[in-house]
Amino acid sequence: MGNKIDYEYAAFEALMDEGRVFTDESLSFNDICALIGADAQALEQKIAEELGCLGDELLEVYRNQSLL
Repeated sequence: MGNKIDYEYAAFEALMDEGRVFTDESLSFNDICALIGADAQALEQKIAEELGCLGDELLEVYRNQSLL
């Protein structure tokens, strides 16, 4: 079984892909982390390790992709 950060990473991914929370432009990365009860700093570090970007940068990528 995975650890807490793996669960938070998966929950974040689900909110982005299935919940499409990124379409609410009033939400920041920290706001989305709060929705899932994630430690924003730890999740941002995981995202940086996995994807090479910061949380708000990833959020902008999702938002820009949705415009295509």
